[in-house]
Amino acid sequence: MARARNIKPSFFKNPELVECSLEARLLFIGLWTLADREGYLEDRPKRIKMELFPGDDVDVNRCLDELDEHGLIDRYTVGESRFLHVCKFLKHQHPHHLEKPSTIPRSQTGLKVNLDKSQTNLRQNLDKTQANPSDSLNPDSLNPESLRNESDLSTTVGVVDNSSPSLEAQACIEIRKAGIERVNPSHAKMIALCKAGATPDEFRDAAIEAKGRGKASFAYVLATVEGRRRDASELGNLTTKPRNHTRANVHDDRKRAYAELTGQSKPEPALVAAQRQAIEGAANRLD
Repeated sequence: MARARNIKPSFFKNPELVECSLEARLLFIGLWTLADREGYLEDRPKRIKMELFPGDDVDVNRCLDELDEHGLIDRYTVGESRFLHVCKFLKHQHPHHLEKPSTIPRSQTGLKVNLDKSQTNLRQNLDKTQANPSDSLNPDSLNPESLRNESDLSTTVGVVDNSSPSLEAQACIEIRKAGIERVNPSHAKMIALCKAGATPDEFRDAAIEAKGRGKASFAYVLATVEGRRRDASELGNLTTKPRNHTRANVHDDRKRAYAELTGQSKPEPALVAAQRQAIEGAANRLD
């Protein structure tokens, strides 16, 4: 799955690139979008062509050889599978922190030196991205599919990972869609709310409400979701005994309560007693 990447003005004056053909230079840019967060991808020319040049007659394999000859990429083989690495990828790119780490196997040639240097550069770039969010890519340009722990063009050899983005990451994506950029999927309250069952839709609705009230902050969204879930929980705990509240039932309840409190039946009103006596007297006269 392709990802958004950065391109610098100095690209067009790079002394190695100017020696390459125009097709190879365009392919080089396209490889950035197909590579994972550390600049690795599978070396499959036909599939790369379908991704980058679906309507053009471009010899991708020849262009890859051209880039390899000029030291811009490194094509290598692990077992029976072929891969390539975009050289100095982490020097010029700042992958978004929600992208999953690379799972592409590394070249066995010079592995120790290259891998240690790659990991050091990655940590430095991640620290810079977190310290200066404006230097990172716009999160809206990231396709959620790119957050999966997969290789870019097909499943990684020897690694099967069907995991999807974490619930916290999905929630942060929804919050950003609502217009709140500064989020933190590792926030303790965010993790606690997700574990308690909060859904990405709840965070999106809370973010929309926050924007509408002019309080577009990540903390306000978390507090809103927490408050809503607490209110819903308290409401669910209020149970009532089902009963058909007819007038007769209410009258009976009052009589029963009076009898329980006083130990005797509630006396009838004077008008009711007079009517009852009149009816009994009429019945006696008839007898």
